[in-house]
Amino acid sequence: MKNSILKVGILAVIFTTLILISCKTAKLETVDPKEVVNKEWFVKEINGKKISTLVSTKGVEPKLIFGKRGDFEAFLGCNTAKGYVEQNLKTGQSRFLGINTTQEACSHEATVETAFLNALKEADRAAFQKKALVLLKGKTILAKFATK
Repeated sequence: MKNSILKVGILAVIFTTLILISCKTAKLETVDPKEVVNKEWFVKEINGKKISTLVSTKGVEPKLIFGKRGDFEAFLGCNTAKGYVEQNLKTGQSRFLGINTTQEACSHEATVETAFLNALKEADRAAFQKKALVLLKGKTILAKFATK
């Protein structure tokens, strides 16, 4: 009798742990290019750190915009970056290539700007997590974006 109660207790703990883990790990969904094109995707998180509503000295939040022809433009916080996205439809991998940036002197935006640019350079995949667009390197989320 004690053994069966102990077994039920252990199963309950395991089941509860699995539920908690599944709640914290949101499902990643494939990005359909049509869903991201010509929308402003504002940076909400980089490397696990939430970005408060940072408005640059230019009065604009850091953001990412995808064009219809596979190109992208990003406002990093002070400088801008442009390039193109290479997407492998078989593997689901995406890479930001040909990244060119302006070279303006920046003040307080430099930390966010550097992290944002590094996320673009390191990302090997883009996906949706709930309603956020996420850039990943392997299974690690580098940056999260949301539309307004």
